[in-house]
Amino acid sequence: MRGQLLADRLTIAPEDTGLLLDTLDNHMATLRTAYGPDVWANDNALIREAYQEAVMTLADHRDPRALPDVIRSLETRMDDWRALYGVGGYPQAADRLVPLLANGLRFIDPDRPHTPIPAGLYLSCLAELKDPIAIPVITDTLTWASQHQSWTVATDALDALATFGLDAQPVRTPIRPLPNAPNDAVRAAARATLDALTDRQAPHLARSKPGNGYAQEPALLNPLAVLGWVLARRYRARLSQCWTARVRRDGSALASWRGRSKVLAGRHARHLRGPQRRFPRSN
Repeated sequence: MRGQLLADRLTIAPEDTGLLLDTLDNHMATLRTAYGPDVWANDNALIREAYQEAVMTLADHRDPRALPDVIRSLETRMDDWRALYGVGGYPQAADRLVPLLANGLRFIDPDRPHTPIPAGLYLSCLAELKDPIAIPVITDTLTWASQHQSWTVATDALDALATFGLDAQPVRTPIRPLPNAPNDAVRAAARATLDALTDRQAPHLARSKPGNGYAQEPALLNPLAVLGWVLARRYRARLSQCWTARVRRDGSALASWRGRSKVLAGRHARHLRGPQRRFPRSN
């Protein structure tokens, strides 16, 4: 808790941000050299999480060096819920990202549209890319949701279409019946979307924040704290590997280490307590 409070108080000068991102990129390159090109999906949880945190820190700053890992995550669907939060920062890669987001929407279950990844998160990513090639994907999702009466997904699709404003005018046909849909949220969203398609001021789409706990947007972390966490995880994993190798070479090493740890812990405790005053026992 104290460490988190300290991290929240730390700030990074704008001129130092580039240096920090370069350091993270170098760290990622070191991990790829040691563990192979697909560290994002590494079996070692410590290595995997450290690498993913580094990637998403770069993505938070729209750094193009994070894009290959974001794309690979969406392609393999390995922890893609995390990569989705970096997609909106790369409109220049919409031709690569939109088909991957469309593929993710195909796995949405109409009876459980919020698990494991909410449809609204995919739709908000498509809206954030602000590329007209996303409009047909959103429209197909709206049609699908209306047919299955998945009204939450329909509402999210309408909100996403509204952000495109006049560019989405050609897709008004599937929207026109929805002001009469048997759902209050859909009716309101349909009216707002039809208004947006005739107005040059398109509304801003809020990021989908589901309540299932799985695909929650991660809290923004201080970049310096992230760097420290990444490097600490790296060396912790390295020390763990070295110790495992030692135990394999000498089966008695673990028992010896435990005994020595108890001795050192006792000495440390006595040092913290300081000299103890002894009192005679009462009879």
